[in-house]
Parts: sequence; structure tokens; C-alpha cells
Amino acid sequence: MRAKGTLKSWNNDRGFGFITAPLYAKDVFVHISAFTDNHHQPRVGEPLTFDIEQDKTGKVRAIEVKSPISGTAGSGYLESQKQGLPLAKIMLLLALIVVGFIALQKPETLHVATPQTNVLPYQEPESITQHFKCDGRQYCGQMNSRAEAEFFLANCPDTKMDGDDDGIPCENDTRF
Repeated sequence: MRAKGTLKSWNNDRGFGFITAPLYAKDVFVHISAFTDNHHQPRVGEPLTFDIEQDKTGKVRAIEVKSPISGTAGSGYLESQKQGLPLAKIMLLLALIVVGFIALQKPETLHVATPQTNVLPYQEPESITQHFKCDGRQYCGQMNSRAEAEFFLANCPDTKMDGDDDGIPCENDTRF
């Protein structure tokens, strides 16, 4: 025969508590493992039904503990969440269908504002002519730019700016 009672106290950290039952003079010990639904979080004041088991020393404890409200001990928050879950999935699916439908519309039906910009055609800058002249300078240290060194190497006699004769002046000069 199943007994009825109310959860009098509960120690959540240690996973046990006591049930007050009219059929028993003392409170009945209950462990978290005695609840038939492992997802249930016991609450003080909750009505319960249970069976009794005696250990070797004669102490009684509750087993097969259930909540008569739902027929199981899982009458709490998680049960209500399970019932609402299909509705959430349906709403998510509906939202995805709407987004997909909008995304598949023809581009001409979607009016996306494109900013108008006035773009000028690219014009080559006028070439800047350098006015270099051969004035007797021969070494990289005497040059003011790479362009000047290239001019001297190509146009002036007796330059000493291309040690390996590859046509590139002042290769080791880090100034330019």
C-alpha cells in the first residue's frame, strides 16, 4: 500500500530530506535516488506518494517516490518545458521558412538602395621630368635619389655605382 505525505525538509547539497506522513510517528527519510524521475527537483511542501522499506537496523525509508499531481515525481519545471518544446520548434521552423522565402525572391522584387556616386575617370598624372645633368659625380653617396642614380648610370661616363654590372645602381644604399 502506498503512503501519502508531504516533503518536510530537503538538503539539496546532500540529496536527501524527510517526509511527514500521517501513518508514521516519525518523519520518513528519503534519498534523491528514491524519486522515480531523475530530473525532478524536490520542493519542500510538495505532496508525495511513496512505498516504505526497512533496512537491517529497522529504520524506514521512502522508495518509489512520486508526485500525485502528475503521476510522477517530475511535476516540476522540466516537465512544463518538455510540453512547450514542440511549439518552439514549430515557431523556429516557420521563421526559417519565411526567411527562406524572402531570400529566394527575384532580385528585381527586392528594392535595395544603392548609393549613387560620381566617379571620375582615372587620369594618369603628368610625368614629372627630372632635369639631371652629368656634372662629374660618380658615387652613390653623391646622389640625391634613385632616379638620379639611374640617370647617371645610363647617361654619364665613369660612374662607379653598379659594382656587379647588372644595370641597377646603388643596390646596397638604404637611403632610397
